Amino acid sequence: MRTKERSGCCTARWCERGGVEDRDEGAVVAEPTWSIYFIRCAGGEIYTGIATDVARRFAEHAADGRRTARYLRGRGPLKLVASAAVGSRSDALRLEAAVKGLSRRRKLAMLADDEALQGVLQSLR
Repeated sequence: MRTKERSGCCTARWCERGGVEDRDEGAVVAEPTWSIYFIRCAGGEIYTGIATDVARRFAEHAADGRRTARYLRGRGPLKLVASAAVGSRSDALRLEAAVKGLSRRRKLAMLADDEALQGVLQSLR
């Protein structure tokens, strides 16, 4: 198994099995759950992104600092409209790409109703 040392950590390493392997115990810790989120800008635009911690990521966007997505800079105030847990990072990336391919009308209809949001997300998976 190829591994690479994590910077700043001497007791764990990243492994190809999708988690962090603890050298002392050899146990693999589960990957974080990825979520997809939707932000409405002041001009009404809908931004879609993925994160493991949606609240933290939204705070980074709202701060309008270095970690803000370039698209969102200067488009505040921002409002977190919806989010949904997806699972793995690859699933979240695929779903994000599929949602970004939807028309604005379909995105707005999806975000207007929580059941519609879950239905569309299930159909895109």
